[in-house]
Amino acid sequence: MAILNKLKWIFGLLLVFLIILATNLIDRDNFLRIKDSTASIYEDRLIAKSIIYDITKHVHRKEIALIKADSSFYQQENQATNRLIEEALAQFTSTKLTSKEALIFKDLKLSLAELQAKEATLVQDAEKNYTSHLLQIQEIEAELNALAAIQLEEGKRLVLISQKAMNSIELFTQMEIYVLLGLAILVQILIMYKPKTDAYRG
Repeated sequence: MAILNKLKWIFGLLLVFLIILATNLIDRDNFLRIKDSTASIYEDRLIAKSIIYDITKHVHRKEIALIKADSSFYQQENQATNRLIEEALAQFTSTKLTSKEALIFKDLKLSLAELQAKEATLVQDAEKNYTSHLLQIQEIEAELNALAAIQLEEGKRLVLISQKAMNSIELFTQMEIYVLLGLAILVQILIMYKPKTDAYRG
């Protein structure tokens, strides 16, 4: 009978251990999902949004100079502005891009390269064909706005992933408590249970 009681104890403890291990692994997976989502929101979305803002700011300076016909900007500041834009583009490349984002970013780089090519002839252009430049800037601004919108969409998606993971953790934590209570009761029943003996024997 002592061996049977030991086996009951071993079975009960093993069952508790396996349940705790399983819920722990599930919780760990959910925590990792939250960690990855949080890191991605910062590294790939907030930083990307900041880079887009910087590029937009530099392009806007070009637009103002063009509208004001400020030739001194193109002679003295435009090259430095282009370098800042190139640095920002390189930073943006290091972020994690979705397939849609990568396509828009490719178009943006082409549009910026085309604008710089036009600007190279702007100082020498006696006619000062600003219309073509303004249309090019408007195209760039539209691409920047599209990239900014993606940051918002992806940020929301990552927040939803984190929220789902948190809800799963909460659910499994509650389930773990109920299962452990049930197991505690089961173990007690197994330990306390004694088979009926024939009291009238003999």
